Amino acid sequence: MFYVLGDFLLYISIALVIGLLFLNLVPEDRKPKVMVTKKQLTWLIAAVVFFSAFPVVNLIIYFVTELKYDVGFVTYRVLRDYNVGHGWIMTVIFALLLGSLVYQRIETKHERLAAVIQLVLSIGMLAGVGYASHSAGLYGYKGFATHSIHLLGVSLWLGILMAVSWFTRGSDNWKRWLAWMSPLAVTCFVVTVASGIVVMLYLSDNYVEGLVVPFGQALLIKHALLLPLIALAITNGFGLRRRLMKEPGFNPLTWLRMESVLALTVFFGTAYLSQQAPPHDLNETLANGEVSVSNLWSFFNGQDLAANAQITFQFSALGIVFSLLAIVMATLGIGIMIKRRELWFSFNLLLCSALSLYLAAMLSVHSVT
Repeated sequence: MFYVLGDFLLYISIALVIGLLFLNLVPEDRKPKVMVTKKQLTWLIAAVVFFSAFPVVNLIIYFVTELKYDVGFVTYRVLRDYNVGHGWIMTVIFALLLGSLVYQRIETKHERLAAVIQLVLSIGMLAGVGYASHSAGLYGYKGFATHSIHLLGVSLWLGILMAVSWFTRGSDNWKRWLAWMSPLAVTCFVVTVASGIVVMLYLSDNYVEGLVVPFGQALLIKHALLLPLIALAITNGFGLRRRLMKEPGFNPLTWLRMESVLALTVFFGTAYLSQQAPPHDLNETLANGEVSVSNLWSFFNGQDLAANAQITFQFSALGIVFSLLAIVMATLGIGIMIKRRELWFSFNLLLCSALSLYLAAMLSVHSVT
């Protein structure tokens, strides 16, 4: 759980850095007033360097404690020979360049160019994180590119959202901000889903079979949480614009903060996912002891999984009931939110819709010998 927390904080930090630096490129009259000091931005950059080092430290600890290698020797070899080491070095280099540029005095006529360079350097940091991923380790540059694009799409979308939600001072320009943020969010979502499908196919060639192990369970939970996040994003994207037309002085921060809290749950699911071993041949993986059967799978399907068992998906009666329940609760949550009543109650309904979707899937999956 310690390393899951590290990845969770890493994703938040890199998303905030990218979101804040992207906002620097937006004219002042097309965004709310986001207040972040150079010191705060520097701390976020340092957090990316710190938390991205966790996989490196984890690998070093393994070699030292399990194989009894010397710390200095292992540290040198991990940084020289392993993807996690190369990725962390990339992250550090881009972070140092970005940190130094943040504190440079920039002439007014060069401020926009400097903002572009800062954003490019932050994407370089993200690429370092992508290079240390499971996808890059297993599939080389194809895996690296796909994972990095996936991470960039979600970081740009949710990073801007979190930056505006928690660092805004004042209530100006919401309508103009939504005018460009909504199509950007849709674009980022499409890119994230498309690249996420490719990454998923790389790491787990059978989605249903993967539900037996922790990796597949984490993937399903992450996908279930996307339902309320998408519902809330659509509501915010269109409902808020309509309300702002009727009430120009309306401040939508509460709505946006609810969406950002849901975004954090998706980040946590991604962090947990990154710490699990992806299955390829389920029976071989379990027989070799590389991973164990997930406790959640055992809860729904019993402790024993027969050798050479096939995992199938077929809607059960309860699965259909929970699927319909997920749709009803998501619809009710959106309806209550649009009518401007009980925002946190609607938020809980959306979370319950994610739980119902998860239950619908797990109650429709069976092992067949």
